[in-house]
Amino acid sequence: MGKIYINENQSLVLDMIKIYQPVDYDWMSYLITVKNILTFHHIIEQSQHGLTTIENGALITKKGHRVLNILSKEDYPLYRAWNDLFKDINQSMLPPNEEHKNEMQMLKKYSQKKIYGN
Repeated sequence: MGKIYINENQSLVLDMIKIYQPVDYDWMSYLITVKNILTFHHIIEQSQHGLTTIENGALITKKGHRVLNILSKEDYPLYRAWNDLFKDINQSMLPPNEEHKNEMQMLKKYSQKKIYGN
């Protein structure tokens, strides 16, 4: 068997999984599945000189990442609200608490309404 290579983002996802211990859902309340895997989201975008660090990252699935990419163009205040939540979770260095989960549900509802109209 050959070597398995992972990039810096993948390595950080593994580190963040150890810290935040996600079980079923990402930080946007999307179900983690084999087809909807966890990814590393830069809170401060790399194009804005955001670093690839745990403190500047969020554990979101591929679907969550697509939603955030749309929001960054269609509803920037909602995009910022998500990133503020991610910062708050990172500051705790613990899995998301009930307050975080409630905010996730509220933001997810607004996000889905913005993107899907429902």
